[in-house]
Amino acid sequence: AEDGIRDVERSRGLGDVYKRQEQTFDVDARVRIDELNDELDLQLPEDGDYETIGGFVFSSMGKIPKAGEQLTYRNIRIEVTEAEERKINRVRIRRLTKSEQDHDE
Repeated sequence: AEDGIRDVERSRGLGDVYKRQEQTFDVDARVRIDELNDELDLQLPEDGDYETIGGFVFSSMGKIPKAGEQLTYRNIRIEVTEAEERKINRVRIRRLTKSEQDHDE
């Protein structure tokens, strides 16, 4: 049950989800999608073959992105802030405003 303990700690945001600004969060790529959805109300899909935000980014882009690459899902912009050759370490998640979304389309 060691995992259960870790999950409780993580969902309190002990270093894994760091709020930079009102709608911007720096997140450890290993944080689970369902936890992010619960905590930040992101509504990212939870039915893919991934469990973490890093897995979601990899799955969406079809490759391991380099730092600085980003993707937009609905009203969420996810930028890779730290990555190695084979894995994503950290991402920055930003909730876009209505005007930013309209601007993008």
